[in-house]
Amino acid sequence: MFLAVWLIIPFSAVGGRPAAAPSQAENQDSMISKGGVDHLAGQAALPERIVVELPAQVLTPVSPRLPESNGITLLDVMAYVWALGSLVFLSVHLIGYLYYKRQILQKGFGVTDACILRQTFELKKELGIKDNLPIVKHDNTESPMVLGFIKPLLVLPEEQYSSEEMFFILKHELVHCKRKDVYAKFILIVANALHWFNPFIWIMRKEAAVDMELSCDERVTRGVDYAVRKAYTETLLSTLHKNVARKTALSTQFYGGKRIMKKRFRNILNRADRKNGVVILISAAVLTMSLGTLIGCSVEHETVKDMTENTENILENIPANIPTGVSVVVPADLSTGIPTADAAPQDGQIYGYITKLDGDSAVIDLQLWVTSESDDWKPEYNEAAGFEVVDAEGEDIAYPLSEDCKFSVLENHWYPVIELDKKEFESSLSQTEYPVLWVMELSGGQIVRIEEQYRP
Repeated sequence: MFLAVWLIIPFSAVGGRPAAAPSQAENQDSMISKGGVDHLAGQAALPERIVVELPAQVLTPVSPRLPESNGITLLDVMAYVWALGSLVFLSVHLIGYLYYKRQILQKGFGVTDACILRQTFELKKELGIKDNLPIVKHDNTESPMVLGFIKPLLVLPEEQYSSEEMFFILKHELVHCKRKDVYAKFILIVANALHWFNPFIWIMRKEAAVDMELSCDERVTRGVDYAVRKAYTETLLSTLHKNVARKTALSTQFYGGKRIMKKRFRNILNRADRKNGVVILISAAVLTMSLGTLIGCSVEHETVKDMTENTENILENIPANIPTGVSVVVPADLSTGIPTADAAPQDGQIYGYITKLDGDSAVIDLQLWVTSESDDWKPEYNEAAGFEVVDAEGEDIAYPLSEDCKFSVLENHWYPVIELDKKEFESSLSQTEYPVLWVMELSGGQIVRIEEQYRP
């Protein structure tokens, strides 16, 4: 049951690591809060304070980029096959269970035998069962069983049993009811449905059902002598001649086939001291959880190690002729949660001059648009115009350009607006003789649009 629940809910697989393991974002935050970037930059003996924009690819684990495709990939086909197999597996068992129970409710009839009812009452009192458990007889039932979840039924076949045989049969099925074995079988079926492609899970479910019967036999024969145990095996033996009819996996089965019945006979008659299963369970749980934790920590450790090495390599390879006064910005990436400089806006519109446009980033001399109604308005500003463009405090800020960044300029710095691609924009920017004020649209710390600001 522990393994079945683990297969349904893989606790250590949250985010690819145990919940207790530090996240990549936490490690990055820790590095930056401890002055890791400044410390590394100091080791490179660079003049003044240089902040290098680290591409998001450096800060995330390296993974192969799959080619973009509008069609269905092999991975999609495999996912569809898995989902279809799981759905079919669950549907077969649930529909079979519902149909079988409906047949029993329609064609079965309640047991009124006073001897059976009295034995059931006494056994329920002995086992501490308080729930109501109707007893139904059905001619197509191959063996006694407990069927159902919310309102379980104890189903008996149309066979004549002696009082002793009926006692063992009722006690066996009531032990199943007490232990909620039908719910346990449902959990095993869900695990089997999710892992229907794995033959070992089929074996696990089958062996778990056998273990339930062995455990139930031990509970029925607990504290009795050999003669009673032998009588119990004779009751099991009497079910061997019955024909196999309709059955469902979502029920207990008093009869389990000849091979399993032989195993049960040996288990009942051989009363040698048994090992403590609790120790085995705890050992299996500790081993499974430890392996999952070690795998998660190993992946996390390698990720942080690679990220640190990449950062050091970039800082070591900075050319010595980089102009001073360039601000250090680590771009925000929504998928990794890498923090940015506190003063750098991440979303919305900003104004500024583009001092450098290189590759996939732009260095912005940030400007503030102050109006006469703003708290930052000063008497020396142009009151007649009603606004003033003021240089923001601090150094220039580098922002990454999004892959689909849009560029637009004004024709001769006047309307209409002209849309340009990246190469055309770079060419236009290089030919501009005097600084142009730009409006940058930010989203998640990246520039998604650059357009020229009209100057009245």
